[in-house]
Amino acid sequence: LQEIPALLLGLPRAYCHPDYLVTEDSCLIMTGDVSDLGAGEATWRVMIPDARQVAVPEDLCDPALSRMSHIHANVLSDADQRNLTFENEIKKVVKALKSKEGVLVNALTPYTGDKDDPNYVCKLMVYTDSTYAKGAATGEIPFATAKARKLIKWAADIAWTRNYPIEFAHIPGVHNHLSDYLTHIADAMTMLSRDAR
Repeated sequence: LQEIPALLLGLPRAYCHPDYLVTEDSCLIMTGDVSDLGAGEATWRVMIPDARQVAVPEDLCDPALSRMSHIHANVLSDADQRNLTFENEIKKVVKALKSKEGVLVNALTPYTGDKDDPNYVCKLMVYTDSTYAKGAATGEIPFATAKARKLIKWAADIAWTRNYPIEFAHIPGVHNHLSDYLTHIADAMTMLSRDAR
């Protein structure tokens, strides 16, 4: 964790022009992570046409290829701190996609979401270190519990992603550098009073 602030200083400035966020020559990579007390996410615009071809985290650290377009860290609410980590991981992915839905729909509409189409190119890859969050995006809730209704609602909230060139992938926590760092910033923020946040 000590070397991450130095890496952040070396990153280029954010790039988020909505009309040019996704082009024939670029894609988006979104990463997220949740700890017991906080959550963090980051989105990059990468100058590689297919998000499946982006080497994470290596290409994200290359200023010739990548520019950060969004970064966010927050302290979990008291209620969320009582949830299981996988629930908060799913909730983080859902909230991130819902908050960007308008921009993403506009940016991704020109591209086919049909993975069987020979012209298909993935334009947004969402990485999470939770395999449950990855499954929620496809509507696959792998177990039935009292919380199943909430999980199914979250899956329905992001069902629109199935019509666009968006894919979800697992990333081992050791490769999810920035999002992990952001969760620890949120952990440190819990030491402050609510008014100081």
